[in-house]
This record gives sequence, structure tokens and C-alpha cells, in this order.
Amino acid sequence: HATIDQLWRRASAFFDAGQYSKAADAFTVYLRVAITQNHIHSVDGQIKRGIALVKTRRLAEARIVLENAIKHTPSDDVTREAYVWLARTYLRLGDGEQLQSLSQQVATLSFPPSTHVSILYFLGLWQEDQQGMVEARGTYQCAMETAIGVHAGVWTRSVLWQLAWINFRAGNYVEAVQAFDRMLEDPSGREIQRALYWKAIALERLGKAKNSRVAFLDLCENFPHGYYCQNTRLYLGMPPSGEIRLPEQGFPAPTDRSLDKVQEMIILGLTNDAMMVLQTVLRDNVLDPGQYLALSQQLQSAGDTYRSLRLIKRRFANIIRGGHDGVPSLFWDLAYPKTYMPVIRDAIAENQTDPIDPYVIAALIREESSFDTNARSKTGALGLMQLIPQTADQIARSRAVKSFDPGMLLDPHLNIQFGVSYFRSLLTQFDGNLVSSIAGYNAGPVAVARWRLEMAESPWDKGGNVSDEEKFVESIPYKETRNYVKRVLQTYREYHRVNGTDCRVSFLDKHC
Repeated sequence: HATIDQLWRRASAFFDAGQYSKAADAFTVYLRVAITQNHIHSVDGQIKRGIALVKTRRLAEARIVLENAIKHTPSDDVTREAYVWLARTYLRLGDGEQLQSLSQQVATLSFPPSTHVSILYFLGLWQEDQQGMVEARGTYQCAMETAIGVHAGVWTRSVLWQLAWINFRAGNYVEAVQAFDRMLEDPSGREIQRALYWKAIALERLGKAKNSRVAFLDLCENFPHGYYCQNTRLYLGMPPSGEIRLPEQGFPAPTDRSLDKVQEMIILGLTNDAMMVLQTVLRDNVLDPGQYLALSQQLQSAGDTYRSLRLIKRRFANIIRGGHDGVPSLFWDLAYPKTYMPVIRDAIAENQTDPIDPYVIAALIREESSFDTNARSKTGALGLMQLIPQTADQIARSRAVKSFDPGMLLDPHLNIQFGVSYFRSLLTQFDGNLVSSIAGYNAGPVAVARWRLEMAESPWDKGGNVSDEEKFVESIPYKETRNYVKRVLQTYREYHRVNGTDCRVSFLDKHC
């Protein structure tokens, strides 16, 4: 039999690896022994089990576990995380009464302000869900007062955004601009582009056209290829960003003896061994851009688009985000690969009546798996287009594929065929709406249909020419899905820019 410490380490290993279903079961086994023996990690084990249950959407069980954890050690530092996850659980269960009670309880405990701010954030989200916009605004303002004098953490920034957004939606543009400006005080914040874009639109609504344009241009000067600059160009009727496309010799690629072995292995198809050697080379040497570019090109030529793209993202992340006038066209071709374009086109051609832009599928592949044919997610999704086996099984039956096995999804041709088939079904369900279909690919069509209905019922200021699709993207309640939609749309547009083509229509509500 395993010792109690071994049970703890086993459960923790599953948890740290993101295998939350196994972690929840392993912590259950551990806690049977740990609680009776008052083991040192028993409280931490309860909390992690609760988190694992939330991650696997076993919310009713998670609620009981997390409530029990805070009941026995209500003000212990270890349990701060339990309060945050319990608040998240109440929100997902729609239990606003318990969320309100938890907020009041946390306010009496000696936790850092960030803990109370996080609970107030979830409470505000619940109030918004109930169309209690006035109450939600008051809750967010209370959270900001709680955070006064405290370094702006992730929860404070999240509250600031909600406060800005709720004011923007209500047409309170002065208050919205003030909140956006507070977000912009933190130059390291991840929401800089988002705040600049919506601040510019709010300023325009206030009749401050010159200030609005300054904010728009500031956004595009610093983030020319970002999602929000792309939206800016559409909003202002500007052409897509373009750069000088130099010939392939734009980056010199001097030879280096330390790379000879790596290059030989790539040519021989030994890419796993090549990458191991390359890690040593990168640890001991600083490679210049030309060497990275040459290695990436060799990897792609050898059929390893995944590692080729990974090298490009690792070394040139700033250029991908911000652009550079001296970047050769080869760079962009490596950053936005077309490796499986013939397969994509063939899969799309199966249904001539409902054509799909092939660059949409390429964008999905790039963001889902980075072109890793063997990609396996923590939730069990497989292959290039990260298909869940249950979904793929339904597609297999509809396509009369006999003896389907999930392992078949690691075949790039079949994976793309099934992925295109599934995405086409989403487009059909959402009447050709690209944004809803992309969101559905990540979160499922049921959730997206519900969000669409909620947005339609939510109060909005009717001024200006912001599209419903932009509003919908910002209103997606799941942060993961919201950011996913932005990434796929941004990548889709970049594929068109890099290849000198145009999207089929001019705005978000269909294809761009």
C-alpha cells in the first residue's frame, strides 16, 4: 500500500499536470486517510480537490468540498484560494445569495485586499447576469475602493475593465474614459490594446474626434498587427497594415559550426534529436535572427511545421505582434504556415454549396495546435484541429466512417476533414456568422446561443457604428473563449494580409 505522503505526491502530480479528473479522484483517496490522521496537507488537499472538481465542471461536489475547507480554517492563509474558487463556483451555479454572503464574510477576515476584490468581481458579474447594472456598478466601485493604495493586480484590472465596460454600454462615456485611463496607467497590463480601442470610441462618442484619433493611432503604432488595430482599420476605413516585403535575403543567415549537427539531423528527419541538440546550442550561444530563420525554414521543409512555428514564436514574438519594416516575406510565411492548405481546400470542396474561406481553417489550426499533428489537450482533444473524441465519433457516423477510433484523429487528413465538417455545422447553426462559429468551436454551440440571447436582452447605448459582433466578443463571459475568438480572428486576418488577399466581406459579422 502507498504511504500517505505518496498518495499526496501522486494527487499533486496529477493536479500540477492539469489532469484534473484524475487529480480529483486521487485527492479523494488521499483525503480518506489524511483527514483522520490530520496530515499536514489535508486542508490543502481539500482545496485542490475542490479546484479540480470546478475544473471538471463537477460544481455541486466542488461547492461541498470548498465550503467544508473554509469552515474548518476560515481565516488561514492557505484557504484564501478556497474563497476565490468557492465564489467562482457560486457564480457558475447562479447562487447570488451565497455569493453576497461570502463577500460579507471575507470583508471581516484578515485577508489581503485582493481576496475581497476578487469576490466582489464575481458578485458584480452575477449582478450583471441578472441585469442589475446599477448594483453591479456599485459593487465594482466598492472593489476599487477596497483596492486603493494596493498594487494593481489581476483582479483589480479585471474589475476596472468591468467598470469601464458597464459604463460604456450604458452610454456613460466620461466615466468609461476615466476607467480606461486607469487601466492605461499600468503599461505592463495585458489589456492595454483593449483599453485604448474602447477609449478611442468613447472619446468619439463624446465629440472629441481629435483625441479619439490620437488614441486610435497610438494603438496602431504600437500594435499594428493586433486584433484591436485590425478593428481600428475597419472602423476608420483604413487599408490593412502593410510592410515592405523584402526578398528572402532580408535576413542574412551566417553559418555556425554549432548548428551543423542540428541542420544535418533536420535533413535526415531526426527532428526530435535535432531539437534536443538545439536546446543545448541555445543555452550556450546567442543565435542571430538569420540563423533562427534558416532553422525554422529547414524544419518546415522537413515537414515539422510545429517546431518551425515554435521557433519563430519564441524568437520573434515582438515582430509578430508589432511588425517591422525590414522583415522578409519568408518570415511571414513561416509565422503563418500554409502547410496543409491543399488538404484544407479538398475538405472544403466536399460541400460546394457552403464554401468556407480556407484561411479560417488555417487560423483555427494555428491557434488550436500550432500545427502539431500529435497535439493532445488536457481535456482529451486530439490532432491539428483539437477534436474531442465524442464529437469526432458523431462526425464519423454522419460520414459513414466505419470502425472509428480516436487515434485516427492524429492523421492530419482525417482530422482536417472532420474539423472542417464540424466547423461547417457551426456556421450552418449560426447562419454563417463567423464570430459565433469560432466561439462555438471553443465553448460549444449551446453556450454561444445562450450568450447571444443574453446580449440581445442586455441594455446597450445605440450610438455609433460599433458592430454587434465586436460587442458580442467583448461580452463573452468566458475569458478563455473571449481571448480565443480574438486570436483566431486576428490570425485569420493576418493570413490574408501576409498573402495579399482580401477577406470576402468588409466586416466582422460575416468573415472579417
